[in-house]
Order: sequence, then C-alpha cells, then structure tokens
Amino acid sequence: MSENGIDLTAEQLLAAINNSSLASESTKIGRADLENAIALLKSADVIKPVQSNNLVTAVFEDNRGKIMRLGKEGEERNYLLTYAGFMRSGDFHPVKQFDVIISGQVTIWYRVGGKDIKIDYAGTPNPTLIILPPYVPHLFEFTKDCEMLEWWDGSFEARYYKPYRDIINVQSEKMSPK
Repeated sequence: MSENGIDLTAEQLLAAINNSSLASESTKIGRADLENAIALLKSADVIKPVQSNNLVTAVFEDNRGKIMRLGKEGEERNYLLTYAGFMRSGDFHPVKQFDVIISGQVTIWYRVGGKDIKIDYAGTPNPTLIILPPYVPHLFEFTKDCEMLEWWDGSFEARYYKPYRDIINVQSEKMSPK
C-alpha cells in the first residue's frame, strides 16, 4: 500500500474512473492522464487528512461562511456560502466533483501537468456547472460572496494537496479576526 493509503494497479484505477456512472466517451481518461494521477498520488505534496472531511454536524460555520450537508450518509451533497476573500479545498478526489455556482464569483485553481491553471466562474446571471476531473488538485478562491452546491460521482474521499493547503492556511490566518 502506498504512503497515501491508495493501493490500486494502474488498470484498476483506469477502469474505476472510466466505468463511473457519469463516464462517457468524451469524459473517459487515457493512459497519460492515469500516469499523471499515479505520479500525483506518490508525490510528497500529497497528504492524507488527519481527520475525516465529512461534516460531523449538518451545519458547519466559521469565519469563511457555512457548509450545510443536504444529502444522507454515502450521498454527500453540500450547500456552501463563502465570503469574498476566502479560500477552500486544496484537495483532490478519486471521483469527479460537481459544483454549481449559484451566485457570486470564484476562481478555481487547477494543478495540471505540473502547472497551476486559474479559471474564473460566476453564478450570475445564470448558475454555472463545473465538473472537476478525478485526481486533479483544486483550490477555490472566492472573489465575491458565493453560494454553491457540490457533490461527487461516488463516495466522498479526499487527499490534501499540500502546496494548496499551505496557501489556504496562510490566507485563513490573515483573514482571521484578531
């Protein structure tokens, strides 16, 4: 078993991703994508969360905003309200993640091919659906107060991408009330 708790062969991983309930010919990944995912999992930049990311209560609030669990056990669906200037995530998942930006604006950072790619999304005038691929580290930077929904194509599981988590931790410290 790897240091990060993942013990799959390349073929098992490729089959799991391509046989997910939402996989189509246009969303299936190839061998190069798989090799990038395996390299990421073996990277020293990937850490297993110390505690579960699952919400213990139905509502979690802090100075960034709130997260409300809407789904039942095994079907995690969250509503998030996050205030401008804050960041969230800094992780990746072995399944696709779906986000709908209802209102506000967010810049999502993606780590792809050893580079950070930043894309702006807005929820107004119409909600925006975003599909995050499996094994792609991502960070949400909220540039305006933002409401969004999120869920996953399978059971929720996350690994932290340390460079993004470090950015979030520094930013959270700066934004914390003194």
